[in-house]
Amino acid sequence: MKRLLSSAAVVVFFVATLGEAQARCLTKDERTAFQMRTLQTEMMVAALSCRNVPDRDFRPYYNSFVRKHGEWLASHSRVLQRYFQQQYGANGRYNMDKFTTALANETSQRSMADPAYCERSESLFYDVLAVDRHGIEDVAASRAAKQGDDTTCVSDASIPGMAR
Repeated sequence: MKRLLSSAAVVVFFVATLGEAQARCLTKDERTAFQMRTLQTEMMVAALSCRNVPDRDFRPYYNSFVRKHGEWLASHSRVLQRYFQQQYGANGRYNMDKFTTALANETSQRSMADPAYCERSESLFYDVLAVDRHGIEDVAASRAAKQGDDTTCVSDASIPGMAR
């Protein structure tokens, strides 16, 4: 539960933090893009953090996920790029990189603090690899909802890496 709330806090923080740039509500596509980036980051961190744990090397599963959903992931990434460009203008790419790094760092810190992290991560890969490209958005939204992320409007203060 603590892990779930932590992920939700990152997204809520992100969305709320976007804020010192003007606060605004996310479109459905933007919200989905943030959820997808969070899901992808969780999977990437699990693949890297668990690679030396017997029977928990998720790298082949992560690679399958990227191959299977790569086009969809790229589409969501473009939505995020547009969002950050609209919010931050010339600093959009820089701020998107700050967000992505802060999200990965927070997820990695959580993985290091949880002795059962790799065991718990296994079901994530099964869930994600069992769905088609439209189902992946449902998995991302479901995980966000379980983590308490019902944020639709954001400000600079809520985005990881964006607080001043």
